[in-house]
Amino acid sequence: MNEEERIKLTHQISETVNSLSANFQNFGFPERGQRVNRDALERVFRDRLIDSLNARVTDWQWRSELTFDTTNLINAGFISFDIAGHNEDEVALIELKYVPTIIDGGQHTIPNDRYAFPYDLLKDCIKLELALNHGLVDGVNCTPRDCNEGECKPVLGLAIGLTNHQKFWQPPAQMRNWARNSWELLGNANFPAGPFTCRTDTKRLENAIFRNQRCHLSLSMAWLWSWLDYSEDARLPEHARAFRFILLSPEVNNNGKRLYTHDLDDPAFIPFLKPETREKWQNKHILRAG
Repeated sequence: MNEEERIKLTHQISETVNSLSANFQNFGFPERGQRVNRDALERVFRDRLIDSLNARVTDWQWRSELTFDTTNLINAGFISFDIAGHNEDEVALIELKYVPTIIDGGQHTIPNDRYAFPYDLLKDCIKLELALNHGLVDGVNCTPRDCNEGECKPVLGLAIGLTNHQKFWQPPAQMRNWARNSWELLGNANFPAGPFTCRTDTKRLENAIFRNQRCHLSLSMAWLWSWLDYSEDARLPEHARAFRFILLSPEVNNNGKRLYTHDLDDPAFIPFLKPETREKWQNKHILRAG
């Protein structure tokens, strides 16, 4: 896939997300204390998007859950991408987040996991970088589990987040939360070209990183992002009626190796490009979690 084809496919995916609003102004709201949770609603968003992609972007075959084995993150040794598009031996990967307001006593209020939304989007970008850079960067180990490596080459990776919490795209002037750096970053139109790091910020930093699994993030590619209008529902209160989605995409140039901007031996940062660095994080996690 060349750069022109990559840009075209990115636009097709963005337009397909936007087209969903004609039939789905949103994908539901979790209620505080109810068993229907945000993950279930996010799966509805995923399934509707897959159906629409298969109808609109017909030269690709779209499916859910493509799994890759990796030892570069603090997981069980694998990562799964929400959506995968296949075109012969090429694969396009999409990560999704859906974080709407929650209903509490009949009123729309702030999402429970609002701090995690911007952080997890940037972490999704790291997951996509690993898949895109397998074989190009020393230490990156991310191989497809569900298809042969030669028949499953990642050529595009996108992270998409849909929300009606306006402070995500209009961040407050001052914030006090552990994810404020990633929040301010994604709310700012003057984004860095990358590579760049985004640090967890809290007085209890050791607990955040080694107990709560909120490592500093190091991105190795140049990323672009923008907030795009999705829908507006006049039936909702003013602070919750506008839905927007953020689309993050990398500038890809496979002619050279990526450069990570953190000390590769530092267990406070992901990704881990050395097995011993991951082991250091795991040992500290065991001590903190115990």
